[in-house]
This record gives sequence, C-alpha cells and structure tokens, in this order.
Amino acid sequence: FSRKIMIYETQAKAWYGIHVKSEGDDVDALRASIRAWNTYKRHVGTKSRLDLVKRADGQIKKLEANLRRLE
Repeated sequence: FSRKIMIYETQAKAWYGIHVKSEGDDVDALRASIRAWNTYKRHVGTKSRLDLVKRADGQIKKLEANLRRLE
C-alpha cells in the first residue's frame, strides 16, 4: 500500500515537473499529473485514508485551475 502511494505521488510530481520545465507549453503533462493524482486518490481511498484523499483533492483542484487558465 505505502509503496504504491509513493509511486503514484512520484509520477504525479514528475508529470508536473515536465509541465513546469516546458514553461506551461506541455498541457498534456499537466493532464497526466491530474490523472496520476486521481489514481493516487483512488488508491488511498481504498484504505479510508481521508487525510491523503484530502491532500490529493487539494492537488487536483490546484492543477485543474492551472489547466483552465491554459485552455
């Protein structure tokens, strides 16, 4: 369980890093980061880790706001 949490979080952060490095041009990387956070959220939800679900929700909300500004 913990290892998957770490993997999903690392993937989400890596995709976001690619987006930032592209100076906002790589919108697909931003979408991939959102998908990775959603995967993280589904995974932590299976163990009722509400603290981690809340963390994922915050990240998703922030990234979706960025996406709306770019589209």
